[in-house]
Amino acid sequence: MLRFIDEKTVLINKIEKTSTIERRLKEHGLNWEYLEFNVKKPNEDLNWAYINFLQTKDLILLPKLNIDEDEQAFEQMKIFYPDYARNNRIAQVDMTEIVMEDGALNCISWTIKSNR
Repeated sequence: MLRFIDEKTVLINKIEKTSTIERRLKEHGLNWEYLEFNVKKPNEDLNWAYINFLQTKDLILLPKLNIDEDEQAFEQMKIFYPDYARNNRIAQVDMTEIVMEDGALNCISWTIKSNR
């Protein structure tokens, strides 16, 4: 999963780093940044979920997973989304239980139009 930072730059979780992704982005004129973690033992069973944040016009809700990577994810989001950070519009929400079911904030906030 990747997320747009702006019209020309996407954010990718470092565990998804591949030359294929980078090549495809480059072919489409896009730049990229990686969400990276500097901890002794990264928790890849959970830290993938930071990229699954919810972004609205006014707020970014970032998963909090109660692991070592929480603070680093929060600090990186403030760098990648400075307009939100400048106005304290990035907040962490405990998503530990939901992430165990393979989803996070972006996934659980989808709206699907019913034909009923």
